[in-house]
This record gives sequence, structure tokens and C-alpha cells, in this order.
Amino acid sequence: DLHVRDLDGNFQTLERLEVSEARRTLGVRVAMGGNNNAEYLYLRQVAKDWSENLRSGHLPRRYAWQSMTTTVFMTLYFPLVATTLTRRQCEKIMSPVLSGGGLSHSGVIKSFPRKLVHGPRDFYGYNLPHMYEKQGAAHISKIVSSTCVGTNQEGLLIKGSMQQHQVEIGIDTLLFDLDYARWKYVATHSWIKHTWKFLWEYDIRILVKQPVLPL
Repeated sequence: DLHVRDLDGNFQTLERLEVSEARRTLGVRVAMGGNNNAEYLYLRQVAKDWSENLRSGHLPRRYAWQSMTTTVFMTLYFPLVATTLTRRQCEKIMSPVLSGGGLSHSGVIKSFPRKLVHGPRDFYGYNLPHMYEKQGAAHISKIVSSTCVGTNQEGLLIKGSMQQHQVEIGIDTLLFDLDYARWKYVATHSWIKHTWKFLWEYDIRILVKQPVLPL
């Protein structure tokens, strides 16, 4: 057994979990093995509960929209910097909010094209961020802000993960410069690989200074 002292100085026995089992830590449920199953189910239930509460209430359209954009969406977006949810998972989480009442109670037909729901106002969209894109943007922001500081622990962890992928794949170029469609099969699933996929999908390039191993 492993023991640590609590705030009162008393020894407590640590609970031991399988790497595939998640526990809530700083508001996010992610297992050490990297799966997001617990967090996905939790966020899906949050969306369902909010939708049901909206249907049973009597909010005017203005306040229904405000509730959707400033309460439930903020709850859904909070953990995204730490998650690696797929696009399909993100859309299934958002479905109860958009199709279950969020749009219709705000005066928008629930079958309104999703490209316009998430599109910018300049193109007559409603400017609601897509959860998958919000997650990718959070990852990019974390990489840029963390790796710019030489002694930042998050930055060191991110750089270390990128270098580990370089060794694993066997390349002499920067990881994010590689064609994801070609190299994804030989890279272990990770937070970095998920971000690499997002960058490739949206044709975004990040230049992270790091040593490159000669072949």
C-alpha cells in the first residue's frame, strides 16, 4: 500500500485504480490510460439535464439563449483543454442542447443548418463555437502559452511528449510538420497526437522549437 500525509499530518492510504478507470481531478474525469469515457458520459448527462430543465421551465427566448451560451456551454467547454474527445463525441454531447430545446426555445428552428449555427455572424451564422473546434483551439493555446516559457512544467511535459513521438516514429523533422494521414498508424494515441490530427484537419501550423534527432 502507498500512504501520504493529509492536511492534518495523518497518513492516508491511496486508492489504487486500473489505468483505464477515471476519477474526477480538478473538474475533469480522465483516466491515466488516456480514455475520456467517464468525462464523455458526464458531459452528455449535463447536456441532457440542462435540456430537460429548459423544457420544463418558461424562459423567454432571450434568456433561453443567454442560458445556453453562458451556462451549459461554459460547463461543456471547461474541461476541453485536457480532453481528447472525437468530433462525433462532441456532437453527441451538444445534440441535447441544440436539438433538445436550446435552439427552439431561443426562437431558432432546431433543424437549422449546423454550419450556420456555428458559423460567424459576418456570414449570417449564430456564432456558437463547435465543441470539437473549441477543444482544438484550447490545445493550441496551451501549447503556445506553455512552450514559450523555458522552465514551465506544462511546456516541458508537452515538449517531452513531442520528442517521445519523434523517437517512436523515427523521424528527423518536427512532428507537427508531418502528414498525419500517413504517419498516424505508427504513433501511440496521446494528447499530442490528438492535437496533431486537429492541426492537420484545419491546415494549421505551429512551430515549436525543439531538438531534432539526426537519422
